[in-house]
Amino acid sequence: MAEGGVSFGRLAAVNESRSHYRFQTILDDSFASVGTWRQEIADMPAGTNSRGVTDLIESIDRSVWQARPDLSYIPDTLRVEAGEIGVVREVVLYPKFGLTQQVAELLREIRGLYRQHGIAGRRVVRELVLGAKGPAFTIVFLARDGQDLDADLEKTGTALGSDLQGLIGRVNRLCRDVEIVNYTNRSDLGYQPGN
Repeated sequence: MAEGGVSFGRLAAVNESRSHYRFQTILDDSFASVGTWRQEIADMPAGTNSRGVTDLIESIDRSVWQARPDLSYIPDTLRVEAGEIGVVREVVLYPKFGLTQQVAELLREIRGLYRQHGIAGRRVVRELVLGAKGPAFTIVFLARDGQDLDADLEKTGTALGSDLQGLIGRVNRLCRDVEIVNYTNRSDLGYQPGN
């Protein structure tokens, strides 16, 4: 990617139990950046061992997610800095047909609950723009490791108690499916322009 002059960074993580790798490219605010990224990838020089890699891959699933800061919660002081992130928990919500707005409103209420109680951990929400399984939201929790993640979620659950549990129950009833997946950060497989 560096040899090809790709200007967008890429984060990498793995879910060991599923043998599933996730690569997340951080694009600009404009949807036009999707086309720019695709062109940069297409213009990259052919790799010497790309054939060996494609023989190992069972499937590739691509999607475009848009940040939803209106539904996210980012405290003023970050509990875990970017360089400390070792584990990512992703909760994917698949709203039933026609209920996307109701799910968004409940996620907004949860954001307010986090803010009201001054929760220390980030809660990043994104919405599926392009992808096969939409409509969908993803909620991302960041931690140093598995123990740190469990401890932080338990502390948040205790602080927010039945108010949070009630809202989560309402969200779950509006969804056709809820998926929870943990990923381990693989910065060695990521890419940052200029590296």
